[in-house]
Amino acid sequence: MMTPTTPPEPLLLLVTGWRNTGKTTFCQFIIEAAKERNFKVSGLLSPGVFENYQKIRIEMEDLSSGEKRILANKGFDPESEFNLPNWLFEKDNLAWGNTVFEKAVPTDLLIVDELGPIELEQNKGWTFGIQALDSGQYKMAIGVIRPELMPLAKQRWPKAQTITLQSVNLVPSLTAEIIRECFPNP
Repeated sequence: MMTPTTPPEPLLLLVTGWRNTGKTTFCQFIIEAAKERNFKVSGLLSPGVFENYQKIRIEMEDLSSGEKRILANKGFDPESEFNLPNWLFEKDNLAWGNTVFEKAVPTDLLIVDELGPIELEQNKGWTFGIQALDSGQYKMAIGVIRPELMPLAKQRWPKAQTITLQSVNLVPSLTAEIIRECFPNP
């Protein structure tokens, strides 16, 4: 008689690092490896758009469909519902992002790039991104978190493993190591 096996515990990685240390690049490497192995990948990736070495916009990509939208533009509006200096968030696109997260699980790889003060301090923004991470309905999830918000993230997800990035130059070797450990060969 066969003994039922318990499915492995979902792996949650909290990726952190100061600005421009490769958090989104890290996610891109992991996404590529997962897709090469035919894993179901879902969630949102939020790359910055730069002009003259200055970030002028943040885009977001639905990893299931490939659809892209603008998340925020450089600027400030004191009347904005999302009180965050230097960025004007597209309210309708934030809502669209929540819809993406609402449909993101179950999945093999969940990406939430990134949870910031709007989510972790103001309880607004990508609330469904937080719920998707909370659900555990994935084999592996990556939540991108700024260093100053890590105490809140670790309080919420105490079992999560933390990866702290120091330089974008180290991302390829670090992701290669994680891919070897977390993804079977294609």
